[in-house]
Amino acid sequence: MGEIHLCLGVQIIRNRIKGWIKLSKKRYLFGILHRFKMENNKPISTPMEVKNKLTKENSVKSKHERTSMKEMPYPQAIGCLMYAIVNTRVDLAITIESLSQYLSNPRVKH
Repeated sequence: MGEIHLCLGVQIIRNRIKGWIKLSKKRYLFGILHRFKMENNKPISTPMEVKNKLTKENSVKSKHERTSMKEMPYPQAIGCLMYAIVNTRVDLAITIESLSQYLSNPRVKH
């Protein structure tokens, strides 16, 4: 079947001469951005804004906000990102943990 290059969303890059293997979910993460229509968002150097404090007060309060948030696939996005932190993107773990606390009542800020 040949040398493996992609398995379960993990890109496998191998250099036999130097003796190293690199695992990357870059393609998977770009796919997530495309799936949730975020491919045009501006990149930042940290997984979460440093001054961004998430609290219960940020949660949806009005009926209108709650209805609009039901249309957003927030739980699916968190699930996709949770898969990304397994083995290759451990740097995202704290951010995903913080965001997953609001699965039952997310808001646009989350």
